[in-house]
Amino acid sequence: MFNSIVLRFRIAKVQAELKAQHNDQRFVNEICQDYNSVNIIDFYFQDSLFRKRKDAGFLVVCAILAKAICLKNIDDPNREICYLLLRDRVDRINSDSQYASQNSDILSDCNLALKAWRSSFTEWA
Repeated sequence: MFNSIVLRFRIAKVQAELKAQHNDQRFVNEICQDYNSVNIIDFYFQDSLFRKRKDAGFLVVCAILAKAICLKNIDDPNREICYLLLRDRVDRINSDSQYASQNSDILSDCNLALKAWRSSFTEWA
């Protein structure tokens, strides 16, 4: 029971981080309370060093947005919002090369998701 309370707290923390960037509670709930997102939140916050980082929420939201772009159970308008929000976050990460190299694993996942989104629309053109 304690673990579920801790997980709900972590989900709320991640939702607050996303809501700070996009002020639509329905969108935030749909993205952050998706089964895949909850698993991502749980996975990253299991690492005791990661969860103590001040930027943990920022990075987890990046991972969630990257995953949401690739999911078919999220509608296209919301996936497009995810793409735009993630693109802004990746730009912020890339603005500091040391920070980008420290977080290259999440950054590479984000870049792959952005590329997949862009290529899905160029194939139709």
